[in-house]
Amino acid sequence: MDPNFGSQLIGEIVASNSKNKKNSKKDSLKKKSPKDASKKSPKVKSLKVAEDPQVKETKVKTSKLEAPKAETRKVKDTEEKKPKAKPLSETPASPKPEVVRAAAPLIPARVAAARLEEDGLDLLLRPSATGNRMRRGTGNSAVLNLLGGMTRSERAKDGRAKQNKAPIEGQGVWVESPLRESPIVTIERSSEGRVPELVPLRYGRMLATPFTYFRGAPAVMASDLATTKSSEIEVQACGDAHLLNFGLFGTPERNLTFDVNDFDETHPGPWEWDVKRLCTSLVIAAREYHGEDDKQLDPARAASIAYRENMERYSKMARLDVWYERTDLQRISDVSPDFASSFAKSLKKVGRRTNKGTTEKMTEVINGTRRLIDDPPLITHVSDIDDPAVVESIARYRDTLDLERRYLFDQYQLVDIARKVVGIGSVGTRALAALFVSRDAGDPLLLQIKEAIPSVLAPYVTGHEFKHEGERVVHGQRLMQAASDMFLGWTENVLGNDKHYFVRQLRDMKLSADIALMSRVQLEAYGMACGWTLARAHAKTGDSTQITGYIAGDPKFDDAMVSFATAYADQNEKDYAEFAAAIADGRLAAIPGV
Repeated sequence: MDPNFGSQLIGEIVASNSKNKKNSKKDSLKKKSPKDASKKSPKVKSLKVAEDPQVKETKVKTSKLEAPKAETRKVKDTEEKKPKAKPLSETPASPKPEVVRAAAPLIPARVAAARLEEDGLDLLLRPSATGNRMRRGTGNSAVLNLLGGMTRSERAKDGRAKQNKAPIEGQGVWVESPLRESPIVTIERSSEGRVPELVPLRYGRMLATPFTYFRGAPAVMASDLATTKSSEIEVQACGDAHLLNFGLFGTPERNLTFDVNDFDETHPGPWEWDVKRLCTSLVIAAREYHGEDDKQLDPARAASIAYRENMERYSKMARLDVWYERTDLQRISDVSPDFASSFAKSLKKVGRRTNKGTTEKMTEVINGTRRLIDDPPLITHVSDIDDPAVVESIARYRDTLDLERRYLFDQYQLVDIARKVVGIGSVGTRALAALFVSRDAGDPLLLQIKEAIPSVLAPYVTGHEFKHEGERVVHGQRLMQAASDMFLGWTENVLGNDKHYFVRQLRDMKLSADIALMSRVQLEAYGMACGWTLARAHAKTGDSTQITGYIAGDPKFDDAMVSFATAYADQNEKDYAEFAAAIADGRLAAIPGV
């Protein structure tokens, strides 16, 4: 990849946007702002999204279900309609369909077809050799339960009804309970089972600022969110959706896309928990880098507006179109010209953040063999590539890849492996960098093998399907992202211990925005992009119609999210002070600055 690729790309995007920037800003400010400064709508809020050039929205209509025939049923591409199912007494007689018993009540095939057609899901019905079977999945998503019988309008109504138990205004409330566990106790418990000598590094990184503390303490917020009111509408949640767990990365097609990029804590859970963590992180970041004033809430409000408006848009789209949609750099920049500029510095590095560029930086050649460079305590050799545990774990990882990916992976051989400290909240968990080279040309492939521990959401929600924590992470990532790393997989026992791991590329065009360099307007645009992306991830894995019914297109939802984020940002500052005091008192050992 050309090392100047990023500079050229940002130049092209900024140049193309500058001509229409005035008009774009004028369009984005059409909504009227409330008088209350704390509720002022952000500048970036016009979310009439341009149609994805990769996705042409297709609406399908199913012809009447007939007795199974040998030939494949044809589906006509027509305008979406909402046909009413005929009473069974009026329908022509047909052979009684054989059905698969499921937990949800079974409904007649013709009624199911009509209801699925309304939702653009009629292609889920497939004739089988033995008759028409209504096939059901067994995943976490609420979408997979739609065959149970509710139409789109019924699900929207059900979403609105959930306001009776969990009013939207109540979503904005955070009050510390006198029975709340000390955050120090929660943090100490989250360090159990980690590499002991690395735990002080974790605490040292958390100590830097209230925001770094927030990033390192997702378990504390998960415990607090579990005490709040919930709509009880579940999605595949990120579990740690703070603003720096979104970013740009390269798709297998070598395009830059913006998406959620951290899934260590992913787990089925209430959708609003992710939104609250995102909005809170934006308030904390705005305070830290721009001070406390009447503008500090704008990024959080931008994220909430983007989430709400895009969720409503997704609720009206065909399911396939939701899954096809990608939030690439140019597309988001078309909506918010300030977004691309927030990545200006990072984009200059994209040409170097490839397998080749990273290998040149992290390795050296010794006696004709390329090796990872030791840089203790951050990079340390702790095992040998000939260790039976390493060999067996790599073989188990290979088995989790799709067949075509195994063919590619088999063309590489492992030449070195070392422990590599990463992140803030992850410090202390076992993370390895594994260097492979191709068997002929010697081109590099750098993989990260990272320990997967139970999600911070696990104690508070149900629906966990996987006994392997690495598998949980991989499937959560594939569910939520529009495009995922082609080398995603999982394994265990890498270092001869009974630990679970997931595997991915170490750095492959992965870029994070530097929020310290963002202007207020750029942080606001970034918040909008995060809210939009999170809505797409939730719409893929949950019921966008039910969520939209609950939100009811009501700006009061944005007020509630901002209100909660403000109150919890205050709580975070209090917890950070308690954390710093515990280090000063010697209760917690910390090594800052590493």
